Amino acid sequence: TTNEIAHVHIEGRTFPIDDFYLDDVLNMTNFKVSRGRASSYFNHDDDLNIVAPSAESKYFQQGNINYELIAELVYRVNEDLDSKNDKGSILIFLPGAMEIKKCLNNIEDDHFWKLPLHSALSSLEQKKIFQNSPHGKRKIIAATNIAETSITIPDAVAVIDTGRVKSVQYDLKSNNTKLVEIWVSRAEAKQRRGRAGRIRNGLCYKLFTKETERKMIPQPIPEIKRTKLESVYLVVKAIGVNNVYEFLQSGLDAPHENNVYNAKRALEDIGALRPNNDELTALGKYLSMLPTDLKSGKVLIYGCIFGCLENSLTLAAIGVTGSPFSCKHEDRSAMKEVQQKFGKDNGDSIAILNAYKDFKSYSSMKERRKFCSDNFLSILRLNDIEATRLQYLNSLREIGFIPFSYDYGKDRNSDEVLRFNRNNDSMSIVKSILTASLYPQLAMVELPDVKYAQSIGGAIALDPEFKKIKYWTRNEYYRKLFDKGELEVSENKSSERIYPATRIFMHPSSSLFINDEKSRVNPSFIVFNDSQETSKLYAYGVTPSSKISVLLFGGSISYDVTSFAGSAKSKGIIMDNWLPIRTWCKNAVLIGKLRILLDKTVRARLEDPRSNAGQDVLKIIEELIKISL
Repeated sequence: TTNEIAHVHIEGRTFPIDDFYLDDVLNMTNFKVSRGRASSYFNHDDDLNIVAPSAESKYFQQGNINYELIAELVYRVNEDLDSKNDKGSILIFLPGAMEIKKCLNNIEDDHFWKLPLHSALSSLEQKKIFQNSPHGKRKIIAATNIAETSITIPDAVAVIDTGRVKSVQYDLKSNNTKLVEIWVSRAEAKQRRGRAGRIRNGLCYKLFTKETERKMIPQPIPEIKRTKLESVYLVVKAIGVNNVYEFLQSGLDAPHENNVYNAKRALEDIGALRPNNDELTALGKYLSMLPTDLKSGKVLIYGCIFGCLENSLTLAAIGVTGSPFSCKHEDRSAMKEVQQKFGKDNGDSIAILNAYKDFKSYSSMKERRKFCSDNFLSILRLNDIEATRLQYLNSLREIGFIPFSYDYGKDRNSDEVLRFNRNNDSMSIVKSILTASLYPQLAMVELPDVKYAQSIGGAIALDPEFKKIKYWTRNEYYRKLFDKGELEVSENKSSERIYPATRIFMHPSSSLFINDEKSRVNPSFIVFNDSQETSKLYAYGVTPSSKISVLLFGGSISYDVTSFAGSAKSKGIIMDNWLPIRTWCKNAVLIGKLRILLDKTVRARLEDPRSNAGQDVLKIIEELIKISL
């Protein structure tokens, strides 16, 4: 009939895999541990100093990973494979890079060639897993879920699956993503199992029970339910949908209403959506046309307006491709020194920007490879940045922001190249563009009380200790309750005060993070590319920012003069109802007026990118940023 659809079924080629669960593993290894804090979880042996773990014990049911058990299992599997003269490799699935390091350090036998596999490694390190192991050694690969589907290891004959994975999950209350360790889904466990049967019969050792496997969720949680939806909301609005929430509810996996609401407010914050009618602004329309994320798109547009086009192309590409810095765990201190050398106290994004510039200054491939090797850089990632820059340059031409005749490489002294790059060498302007693009991912810096040292000329203020510096960012839960007028009701219910700001911590991977030292860089604010909650709420990709940049490119501002009548000090300018910025009243009024002129100029440029409207305003603002500390 006409309703029938022709289809073809192609038989797949699979090899049989023998499964062993946790109880089988404990029996075959005769695994026992010394009695200690975990003894309440295990069954006791006759020897009071030894405990025999039970597969049903609370210890294993909670998903704890026992590295001694993995090591014993590796030794046992190796013996079995040796008896069959099988030279295949053993693949171990673990949740993260730290767990991989612990696991490999615990396998002490010299007869193994131990290799880590995770996304933070360079491509050169990752490619080692495809090489043949040295003579007389068996290859042991400890991997994250990158080895589930992205990479196939041809000689893998045995899989050891801990059943754990680190997954990004979205927290509706804090509007942040969290990296949490959870059980894998049954589909993911099946995929891991299949890694052992790609080209021959395989073995799969599951470090969990059949009952635990039965309780696993069938499929992983769809990404639309565990990530922020700003880009999705923008695309849906751009195709002409009025009610985005209703449209997304019609999908197979509908996101939570609060997630959609948070996405809407985020687009309002960056100026892509009008708060009063939920329509796209001129900025929002251009962002929807650019083949990139919202932050990188805004970097491109503001780079055109403020004359930092070439640097903005690189920064936007970095925002998508990620950091090209990578190294082994033991080389992290050395890599941090390299990042600080390139960053020059200007933050993580500018460190990568300067590294890319130096990379491009070498003409021969041999020189570039040596430069990357000496500075812990991935040449593939740097080449990706170069290719992405070219794509963005063409996109800006197509949407009319720069003329088709623009060619930086051909003639750097042409009028249009000079106009679009008049501030390209000013790191103050570059950091202001990053501030405008990353807002509201902003944190206020709270320095400790000043300490003084006595000198011949008098008391000298000392630089603050880095570990005592605190960072405060907007509390999204407070903001949501404030918007809906539910703040007081919620505080009465919980009997706890809800504050407008919450603590955030600079991640140790940042080039600005220093250990047990005095801080030389003490900006009023920092902006960050991303934040994620693990043990704490961490900021990643940090850039220092100035007070004037935040006032000019941040959120809406108001004035608090209520305390003038009393003895308390005025909070001064209040940004987005949470961030107090102390300044003189006259300055506050002048900044407010200048902000109105700037917003008007940016709107005029967005409505007609070829317009020269507000050139005098831009000149004043650019000079103000350059002279401000």
